[in-house]
Amino acid sequence: MVKSNNIKNILLILFVLHFGFGNKATCSETKDINRTSKLSETIIDLGTREQYDQALTLIDSIRSVQPDNPYIPLLKATILSARAMDYEDEIDFPDILNACDRTDQLVEAKLKDADQTSELWFYRGMTELYRSVIYQRQGRLFKSIKHVINGGNYLEKAIELDSTNWDVYYGLGMYKYYRSKYAGILRSIGIIPDQRDEGLRYLEIAAEYGSLTRISARNSLAWIAYEKGNYEEAIRIEQDLLKEYNNVRAFNWLLIRALIKSERWEEAITLLEPMYLLVANDERNNYYNEIDCLHKLGVAYFELGKWEEVVKTEETASKLKFSKSVADRKKNDIKHLQELGKLAKDKLSGKTE
Repeated sequence: MVKSNNIKNILLILFVLHFGFGNKATCSETKDINRTSKLSETIIDLGTREQYDQALTLIDSIRSVQPDNPYIPLLKATILSARAMDYEDEIDFPDILNACDRTDQLVEAKLKDADQTSELWFYRGMTELYRSVIYQRQGRLFKSIKHVINGGNYLEKAIELDSTNWDVYYGLGMYKYYRSKYAGILRSIGIIPDQRDEGLRYLEIAAEYGSLTRISARNSLAWIAYEKGNYEEAIRIEQDLLKEYNNVRAFNWLLIRALIKSERWEEAITLLEPMYLLVANDERNNYYNEIDCLHKLGVAYFELGKWEEVVKTEETASKLKFSKSVADRKKNDIKHLQELGKLAKDKLSGKTE
């Protein structure tokens, strides 16, 4: 689940949803699976609804039918990336990288034997973006940047070959917008062009015309609205998405963040309390998401003057036995929750007004 403002984490949730959602499919469609087939849409739909095992089982069942189809290992990388993002762990990273490598091998073989197509370069662009997120999480910043740049170049090539491949505009829009946003002084002095407006325009194109990226483009626009401080717009988009895709946690997390920023504490708590129970019982709970829930609950309870609830929340968090990696990533939340717990205890003891 994506909670951090870190661009690589934002890219992950948005890119793993890049293919969109679809309808049920039949087994007869396995002979021609591609990005626009109903079977592909069904697999992505399962992954988006957090039914990862079912999606991966379906991918494995069709792999033998088209062993030379690069789209199939890309689908696997997509579902595994969604699962890694959801659980906030690194267990699936080796398999994601292997799936990306296999995709590239099959793409290269097809580029040698056939005309270069927008679709093949789209696949290459996406595998590079998946790699960049993994390497960033591992602290390999320069390698991550290299793959981000490669991914952007491949997506540019896909657009050059077919400017009506609307789904490519999503990934390329994300690349242009966030590369410009985080370029800092390099953008100010003109080394990296400011392409934020162009990136937004690309996202809007995908949101309107994309056959498979419409939902993820809308979600991306919600993130950007949130980052700009337009919380009401982010809330509106996420609530609309949740009407179509009830209880998708990626949408709920951003909605919760925007509600908290808008000081809509009661509404945030209404979503956070069941979310906490859900993540606390995740089979791969490494406590990252649990800490995130507890911290947000602690903040909301504190703002409402629910001192006993704040203390209980902080005590629950203090009992968790998490890894150093999680501790490092969530150190600010942990520290803040401890401070809130102390203040709440002072309120209860009468030490402060």
